[in-house]
Amino acid sequence: MLATAPVTPPRVVKTPVEPQFSGQALRAHASGTVTLKVFVGADGRVKDVWILERVGYGLDQEAVKAVGRWEFRPAMKLGKPIEGTAYVECNFAPSRN
Repeated sequence: MLATAPVTPPRVVKTPVEPQFSGQALRAHASGTVTLKVFVGADGRVKDVWILERVGYGLDQEAVKAVGRWEFRPAMKLGKPIEGTAYVECNFAPSRN
């Protein structure tokens, strides 16, 4: 049996944009967690995003829009960057002002 080389998954390194509440979510006082599956290229850039768990009220789209602009350290195998998948949770909670 051949042993396979370990692969380290992609990791978030920069979040220049955080997901924002949509107007619809603010009016509805909606909150929750959007779970995303993110395909990251060997260059660390987001190539595709899938919504695994939805909240609705426009929050799913806000999460996809923000995470699509994040930067990742790519997955690594044998010391070389490769394409890989990361899972991201975007938590939307009401502010406590």
